Amino acid sequence: MVTDPWRCGVCNIPERHTHNLTKGDKVDTSALHDLVNHPRHYTTGNIEVLDFILDQQFNFLAGQVIKYVSRYRHKGTAVQDLEKAEFYLKRLIAAEQVKSDT
Repeated sequence: MVTDPWRCGVCNIPERHTHNLTKGDKVDTSALHDLVNHPRHYTTGNIEVLDFILDQQFNFLAGQVIKYVSRYRHKGTAVQDLEKAEFYLKRLIAAEQVKSDT
């Protein structure tokens, strides 16, 4: 099994993934998604998270929290993404506390 965080050594796709292919196996790339604009972890569900964030007019910090919480199960980096969400949530809480103190 091949696991590479930047580029697969078997199919040469620049995405974090695993499969049971070995070097030299033919890879069907016809179903590849747009890795820049619409990676799989962006398009899981009925709407893209970005569209929801923009529709609800969330600020940057809130948008980051929503983004990481919404996608953490789909990228293979669950704990890291939840920690990122926690980082932004703590910053958002601090910003809201400053606003409420004034």
